[in-house]
Amino acid sequence: EELMKQILDFSRRRDMKPERFEAARPLRRSLPLVKHRIEKRKIQMEEDIAADLPLVYGNGEELGQVLMNMVTNAADAAPEGGTVRVTLTGNAKGGVDYAIEDNGTGVPEEIRDRIFDPFFTTKEPGKGTGLGLSIVHTIVSNHGGRGLVEKSDRLGGARVLGGPPPPPKHGS
Repeated sequence: EELMKQILDFSRRRDMKPERFEAARPLRRSLPLVKHRIEKRKIQMEEDIAADLPLVYGNGEELGQVLMNMVTNAADAAPEGGTVRVTLTGNAKGGVDYAIEDNGTGVPEEIRDRIFDPFFTTKEPGKGTGLGLSIVHTIVSNHGGRGLVEKSDRLGGARVLGGPPPPPKHGS
């Protein structure tokens, strides 16, 4: 049932109506939606949001979906009582990088290039659909950005990085 809901929601892609907004807005809207999962597993949430971030240009609802999927995956990967860290930083291109990292086992090098593929999952049967990171990849790509999975130097598990490019210099 959940898989069908995700597929239907994703297939009903609305026209992206980009706007400028504060970088933390999608995070503030998405965290309450995964709060129960985090609390149930006694996960410690850490936030590191840089001051004076530039505005983001895109669809805030879709970027909230990206962050929700990234935090959900990190919380599932972290051990019970573990840690998930959300970091928002400005980047050299004038945009914002959203990074989510956990202290789980990480993503083995040999499957990193498949992690954003639809229906690919490392979760046990019945625990995941393999659509979360595929949705992340599609939304970030539609915003002109890209996603990256690497080892977290800080927490030892996975670090998923994604975000849209900076707003255009002219226009909306």
